[in-house]
Amino acid sequence: MFKKSFSVALTIGVLATGLIASAPATADGWWGRGSVKDRRAAVPVPAPAPIPDYAARWYLRGDFGVGFSKPDPSENGMVYGQNLYQWDAEDLSKVRYHWLPNDTETTFIYGGGIGYYWTPHLRTDITIEKISERKLRIRGTYNYEALLDEENHAPHQQGHRHLVSGETDDKGKLDSGLFLFNAYFDLARNGPLTPYVGAGVGFAVSKLSRTFANYEYVEGDSEDNFLRQTRASGSTHNVTFAAALMAGVSYSITPVTMLDLNYRYLYISGSDIDLNINGVKSNFSTGDIHEHQVRVGLRWNIQ
Repeated sequence: MFKKSFSVALTIGVLATGLIASAPATADGWWGRGSVKDRRAAVPVPAPAPIPDYAARWYLRGDFGVGFSKPDPSENGMVYGQNLYQWDAEDLSKVRYHWLPNDTETTFIYGGGIGYYWTPHLRTDITIEKISERKLRIRGTYNYEALLDEENHAPHQQGHRHLVSGETDDKGKLDSGLFLFNAYFDLARNGPLTPYVGAGVGFAVSKLSRTFANYEYVEGDSEDNFLRQTRASGSTHNVTFAAALMAGVSYSITPVTMLDLNYRYLYISGSDIDLNINGVKSNFSTGDIHEHQVRVGLRWNIQ
């Protein structure tokens, strides 16, 4: 009897154990809802933040261009023809001048630089450029009446009245090197084309040379109408402020090579030079330079 009861109990225990093992386990035990596996899958896992990856960080550039400007030089300290020989003129207020206008000046620009891509739209670079010689000129003619000795044309208060004509030619040559720090904003890309705008600031190192010449003649004298001449020359170096505004478009030739075409407005503050002419300090100023440039160049992207 005992053996039979023990066998029945053992059979019931085995069956119960099998039921327990085959039942799905839950996160909260038998009374919970959902399995532990289901609970783990429901917990969201945040995705890692995207890391920007730009194909190129640095670039090299080379540029060539042509510029156009209208020079406006000036002289201060000496009125041409008057302070030179003012004791000759009977009435300085009657000196008549005719100044010749300056032509548009053309220059050529070439240079290079190195730049860095900060974002897909923002880049900066440092450039060094050479600007070809820019010519500046103050020239004109004038005439006045003076009392001159009849024999040697020397100034003489008791001399005869003569009409004196003069020619003034005051030449300047400006040779400049340009150093700029530039920033650009690349706009939305359209296929291989990327338009952009930019600005730059820096300085110009310039050599200014000056050659002054003044000639006077006695009108109506058939024998020897040459009266006198004055010449002076000199040169100096100046460091002046420079700034630029740019707008252009780049074209991707290959993933690492880009063709660049742009317009640039260039501003360079004026340079000046002093000369002592017949005891008079004469200051020649180039005036501020406002130049419009068209440039073409290449950019090479590097890692």
